[in-house]
Amino acid sequence: MTVPAKIDARPTHKNRAMINLNVLAFDNATQAFRLRDAMVDLQGESLFDLVDAVVVTRDASGKVQLHQSASVVAGCASAGSVAGLILGAIFMLPWAGSAVGAGVGAVFGALSDLGVNDRFAKDLGAALRPGTSALALLGSKTQLDRLGEKIGPLLRGCTLLHTTVDTDREVEIRKLLETHRT
Repeated sequence: MTVPAKIDARPTHKNRAMINLNVLAFDNATQAFRLRDAMVDLQGESLFDLVDAVVVTRDASGKVQLHQSASVVAGCASAGSVAGLILGAIFMLPWAGSAVGAGVGAVFGALSDLGVNDRFAKDLGAALRPGTSALALLGSKTQLDRLGEKIGPLLRGCTLLHTTVDTDREVEIRKLLETHRT
């Protein structure tokens, strides 16, 4: 399966030059969730910088669903909390400032499109076979060899549908997936 050429795969993140989009397809509806959860759990190990992860499923009846990662909203809430804490300290109300800042940051994160382009994810879902799933990962600085050691079993049966990395890096990704194919 390939992603149709009409899909706009450009990430909506401000720093496009350093951020790459990789789309992995799975023959079932649950494996993309397991890989996404593992990637989120590994974020603190400095193996990669994950900006967003979206699971796209297409059920047996053909209905497409997008399952957005909470990381964008949580990141904005954290940033808002810190900014609010600083402003609150200036006005002698640090905890109130932190709470207000977190709320404003969470609302901003939920309303802004900082991650995987929604139109891209919906078009991707339309291209999936019923009963399958895909995981769109937006990130950078991935250490493939170390990451492969951690998530290898979750890559069984996985296919790289789309990537924005250069040709040499794409070859490395395909080798990693082939290593864990069976």
